[in-house]
Amino acid sequence: MGVADLDDFIARARGMRRREELDRATIAALTAFESAGIDTLLLKGASLAQRLYGRSGENRGYIDIDLLIAPGDLKSARGVLIELGYKQVVLVPGIDDVAGIQHSEIWGRADERGGLIWIDLHWRLDGCEAPGAVIWDAL
Repeated sequence: MGVADLDDFIARARGMRRREELDRATIAALTAFESAGIDTLLLKGASLAQRLYGRSGENRGYIDIDLLIAPGDLKSARGVLIELGYKQVVLVPGIDDVAGIQHSEIWGRADERGGLIWIDLHWRLDGCEAPGAVIWDAL
């Protein structure tokens, strides 16, 4: 086994551990949302990586958790994330969403190893012009 092989193995092992941490955090968030009566769809992450790439043998990583909720559940979803230890990340402080173009918020918390788990909480789908409630009902 050469140095390149060892480096590749280490990178794959780290990626696997990270995906397992994200999968556990995803299950915890989905369970908490369900307990609060909040319907949630998992976007990207484990669900699509396995569906799109599982059969090909390609090892696709993911770095955050993308969840879609109905726009009317945003306040409740925020409360659930706070209970789970997440804090909202303000990317552009001081800018209100007066045009109604914002479609998600980023929430973060520390993982078991001191890294960060990120949840991208969506209430609209980026690029969709229909109101969020219409999109949610269609899904």
